Amino acid sequence: KAQRIALSDGSQVQSEILTIGAQDLSAFAGMNGPASDPKAMGFSLNDVDFALALMASKETDDRRSWTSLRADVGSAGFVGLDVLSDSEIRDFKLAINQANNEGDDTVANLAASQLSVATGADPIVLDFDGTESELVQLEAHVKLQLEDFFHVEGDMAFETSQETLTLSDGSTVETDMFTLGASDLTGFAGIGGPADQPGATGISLQGIDFALAAFSATADSDDRTWTSLKAEVDSASFIGQGSESFTSSITDVAVEINVSSGTGAVADFKGSPLEINIMDSSISLDFDGDYGQLIKASGELDLNLNNTFQLSGRLDFETAAHTLTLSDGTQIQANVLSMGASGLNAFAGIGGPADQPGAIGVSLSEVDFAMALINPIDSSDDRRWTTLQASTSQAEFVGMEDFELSVTEFEVSMNQVSTGDIVIDYAAAPFTIATGPDTSHTLKFAGSDGNILKIGGHATMDMFGFFKAEGDISFENQERTVQLSDGSTVDTDAFTIGAANLSGFAGISESLSGQQMGLELDNISLGLAIFKPSNSSDSRSWTSLKASADSASFVGVQGITASVSEVEVLINQAGAEPSGSDSSSVVDFASSPLEIAVGEEAISLDFDGADGELVQVQGNVQFELEDFFHVEGNMFVETSKETLTLSDGTTVETDMLILGAGGLTAFAGIGGPADQPGASGLALQGVDFAMANFAAADGRSWTSLKADVDSASFTGID
Repeated sequence: KAQRIALSDGSQVQSEILTIGAQDLSAFAGMNGPASDPKAMGFSLNDVDFALALMASKETDDRRSWTSLRADVGSAGFVGLDVLSDSEIRDFKLAINQANNEGDDTVANLAASQLSVATGADPIVLDFDGTESELVQLEAHVKLQLEDFFHVEGDMAFETSQETLTLSDGSTVETDMFTLGASDLTGFAGIGGPADQPGATGISLQGIDFALAAFSATADSDDRTWTSLKAEVDSASFIGQGSESFTSSITDVAVEINVSSGTGAVADFKGSPLEINIMDSSISLDFDGDYGQLIKASGELDLNLNNTFQLSGRLDFETAAHTLTLSDGTQIQANVLSMGASGLNAFAGIGGPADQPGAIGVSLSEVDFAMALINPIDSSDDRRWTTLQASTSQAEFVGMEDFELSVTEFEVSMNQVSTGDIVIDYAAAPFTIATGPDTSHTLKFAGSDGNILKIGGHATMDMFGFFKAEGDISFENQERTVQLSDGSTVDTDAFTIGAANLSGFAGISESLSGQQMGLELDNISLGLAIFKPSNSSDSRSWTSLKASADSASFVGVQGITASVSEVEVLINQAGAEPSGSDSSSVVDFASSPLEIAVGEEAISLDFDGADGELVQVQGNVQFELEDFFHVEGNMFVETSKETLTLSDGTTVETDMLILGAGGLTAFAGIGGPADQPGASGLALQGVDFAMANFAAADGRSWTSLKADVDSASFTGID
């Protein structure tokens, strides 16, 4: 038919128009069609309703022509793109509005002169706005799945062209190229996806900009294909079984895929990146083919494990199928999402990370980190496994002036199953996770250890300059409401340390004489708790410790021969408090003791707050003073600094060690104690006893003792 049509330059032209319309057709859109051609790459279309208008000028000496097409599609599927074969397509639309004139891109402006094309059912209206220039638009809503790792859903645009592709082996190949681009989508990277599937484990992604290019060799005899994808993500979070063990935030996420069919050479873009348009911007595919087959995601991770261990840094995520051995000796086929990194920063404690005001705990640097989230391939198996290991030799304690803790060989170890106790046995089949381009970490947990979560390391601690210990310790955090000695209560975050088989010292570790003065302790078990108010505006803190030692001996004390057993170190102290408040309010455990795990046992912090601040050692002591006075019983040991006045009127600065006890038995005489054959002297009962030993920097020492006795009797004197 003849009709005047408006053009995009504002002019009008009398034209001859041929329209074609149809419905419920089958079709193909893409390259090398139809869909049955082995080299076809594009879309197989079903239930197609389409309208086509071919327009040619009828005016003298005007040979211009124009083409407009619109197609609505009921269903569609990818052809020649095996890597996308499990994807879903809906709302597929094809729109074309073009000029067929060399050197003249003026198109029909059908918004001003609409064409209604009969299709046999409802007509399709061609109403393209020519002021937006030439249009070749192929859009659809796609749920895309790539390599069973990356899932994304949203409206996408497609293009096709030919490309000379450089491969990682240095060769080039002529290809047909199919590209997809989109922005602001939602997606998932991991195993068992997409994110709304039961059992999906991985990273839920929001605000995705992504570009994909699929290549197929042009030559009929060459069936090779290549796929490259890059996605940039606004925000992300872990989901799935195992993620309940930790909280996390992930930013600056990127998904990168560069694979080829079989095990052949991959595409190499390092010398010539490929730009793919996505809405108003573009993404550059710039993969270095030397890395080989690549399927990974990476991002800046902030991870919080049970509010005890916090880690931050950039990690890489990968997924693959593996055969794993379980602790019952059976094997499973599983999808494993692994992640690893090195040189990270971390924190174990309360109020973290380490740079937060009021943080108390262990600041860690140069941390090596590896983690695996594991789902069985068998969908009927609902078990999920989580394995994590982090280690470093660089750690320091932060947040308390009177407490020093130096940690070496720090390690976080986690090997758990969602239900039951059948864990992965890495001792039977170690599993290696990349932590960098040239580094890796191998998981070696023995399945016989069962479900484990350990946070600790080899440490040396110094509390208030009074108690020192060294050995392997473990950490834990918990929320706890504590009662103070003034009767008030406060909600706190508690950082606890438990340990056994330590060696240590209680007393003055750096005396004026340059030597220790106190008790050397062996085979120590200890429980330590540091409390900080949950309210960040409250600057108070409290420290409580109970340690027991199997044996001990005095050092730096002149004139005493002693043996010590059943030793306990007791500390219950208050830290800084707001100005004007009572700084002596300690934690009162009398009504609610705190149990701290120490191996298979536990130590109970049960201090009575009415006793006030406490720093002391107590134990069963047998000692001899100047081969004259012998005493045995449960005694208390304290140390302090003292200015001592001497009999010549001078004064001297000293370190002082005090022993005190009541209700003891003792002996004063020769050949003692009283039960020794030949002992002669006084057997003493109900002895209240105090002794002070003083040591000066010049090597001099003094000993003073006083004992009150309820009753006494001669022994060894007939």
